[in-house]
Amino acid sequence: MKFLSNENLMLSYRQARKSRKNKQEVYLWDLNFEENILNLKRDLELWTYIHSEYKNIILFDSKKRYISSPNFRDHIVHHMVHNVIYPVFDKKFINTTYACRKWYGSHLAIKHLKEICKKSSPSSYYLKMDISKYFYSINHNTLKQIIFKHIKDINLRLIIEVIIDSYKTRNQFDSLFDINSKYRKNLYKWLPIGSIVSQLFANIYLSKLDAFIKHNLKIKDYLRYMDDFLIIWDKNTLNNIKNEITNFAYNELDLTINPKKNSFNLVCDWIKFVWYRVYKNKIYVWKSTKIKTNKFLDTLQSINLNKFLENDIKKINSSLQSRFWVFKHSDFRLSYFKKRENIDIPSWS
Repeated sequence: MKFLSNENLMLSYRQARKSRKNKQEVYLWDLNFEENILNLKRDLELWTYIHSEYKNIILFDSKKRYISSPNFRDHIVHHMVHNVIYPVFDKKFINTTYACRKWYGSHLAIKHLKEICKKSSPSSYYLKMDISKYFYSINHNTLKQIIFKHIKDINLRLIIEVIIDSYKTRNQFDSLFDINSKYRKNLYKWLPIGSIVSQLFANIYLSKLDAFIKHNLKIKDYLRYMDDFLIIWDKNTLNNIKNEITNFAYNELDLTINPKKNSFNLVCDWIKFVWYRVYKNKIYVWKSTKIKTNKFLDTLQSINLNKFLENDIKKINSSLQSRFWVFKHSDFRLSYFKKRENIDIPSWS
């Protein structure tokens, strides 16, 4: 599929519209649909496309998160880019990176981990590492180099560059980093959470680390879920490669491994990965997930859902289903709140 083809433009519009259902900006766009779509295509063809500012939202769940949402016009362009480059890079990703990929995901990741644990020897160890403030730290120039190595279309490269450079934190989050860190010295960094291309760009950025671990260090049992990655091997090998991985991430990608979130232990105990505790024969949901689900269900039972708007009810339903889906893929039984499964939520046709 060509980037500037009418097929890609219309497909991207439908995808963007579906994800922004019932939003006022979509209705306003559709009022002058033909003019808007032709103007967008013209700007892309003549290289006059300018990315608008993001709408910034702060969320508090497990931690404080900055969500940056592009406007509808830019959202269409993001889908256009994603539709063309996702198939290119998905083929190049290793088979054990599970985040933000079609037919992959956290459930497949923990099932694979369970199989690795089953066949591992009693003396096997695991090393789990986490990248500190990953989305904040992504270097724009390094990201462009990795992407442009595989993308030759001039129009596409130009738009990718415009999208990447549309967000710069400059010194906005410097207080989160050490005074001597590479983060403070680099003005062109950060990927906003909330954009479909950001998820893909984040995966592409770490594909260089995947290749180093799998091909240079010859590690067989390696899994990654976005910026969390896990290696299972013998104790001596893991001790030897720990510093190599840390140095590679820092020197090649300007990333810092978070020492507080490193785990190093025997596989025969249990492994915390994504939202689960994985044993050789069991998969349990992590304790904090159970507590949050209980609180969520308590809240639902204490409010009058009939007062909510249709769109809000659909969001609540979606959230409820996703939480039960997490438990469905574990060996933990929902006995302690099973009676709440049939919560009376109004349905909308």
